[in-house]
Amino acid sequence: MISHSLINSKPPQSYSNFLKDAGMILVLSFPDRLNFYALGCSNYFKSQFAQIRSNAALLTGYLLEPLTPALRGTLSKDLVFTSLVQLLRDPSSTVRLSTIKAISCLGSFS
Repeated sequence: MISHSLINSKPPQSYSNFLKDAGMILVLSFPDRLNFYALGCSNYFKSQFAQIRSNAALLTGYLLEPLTPALRGTLSKDLVFTSLVQLLRDPSSTVRLSTIKAISCLGSFS
């Protein structure tokens, strides 16, 4: 996937799609590390750089989207979801938009 996405050492044309693919591969390949990945992403929600906060929100949504009900039970939902809700108040419109996209991936958590 990485060699396919990084053609001639250039960034992928759609970074959002790259994050989505990477998130799905991580969750399906290493389901026991899910909580670690989600909490790791939420640490980047506090970055001083808006682009990092934005990408962390998107990756969080993409990590959680393909989860089975059994895997959802292993997640620290309160911490991750609370952090996403706080990002909705971010001063950057890019971060808020990415957070909305991430939250839209969580429809199956209801």
